[in-house]
Amino acid sequence: MSGSMIRVLLEETSLKQKDIAKKLVVSPQVVRVIATSLQSGISVFPRRREKCGRRRLSSARDDRKLVNLCLSNRRATSRQLAIEWSNSGTTASNRTVRRRLFNVGLRSCRPLKKPLLTPSMMKKRLHWAKVHLSWTADDWSQVHYYISVSTSVVCARTNTRRC
Repeated sequence: MSGSMIRVLLEETSLKQKDIAKKLVVSPQVVRVIATSLQSGISVFPRRREKCGRRRLSSARDDRKLVNLCLSNRRATSRQLAIEWSNSGTTASNRTVRRRLFNVGLRSCRPLKKPLLTPSMMKKRLHWAKVHLSWTADDWSQVHYYISVSTSVVCARTNTRRC
């Protein structure tokens, strides 16, 4: 950010290098390096910006393999995926697996726990099923289903509203 501002100030104003350094709160040496690179025509900014830092363990192809592994078994943990991925030739930590999947857009989530049925609920359901076992289609057509719409209740059969 300050490199581009220094460049603009050097090209468009008549300020001295010391004044630019004081104005942007940077060392005068930084301003001098940018000024000499501008005069020589060399770019100030790194040409290999995305290639800086540590080399990636996996290639784009390996990442696609990981995504396919994840999509084939959605319930697999990152540890399981890391083991499967290492079988295909790429050794990485659980954290690396999570990071790669997050970058692709596959975020982790925990399934909601559904409350289990209590014994009394099971008895009530069984009783209801036994009572309605012999009902015919005609009996079921007499049942009124109610659909809740915001605060009012709409009867599905007669289309009347009840509050």
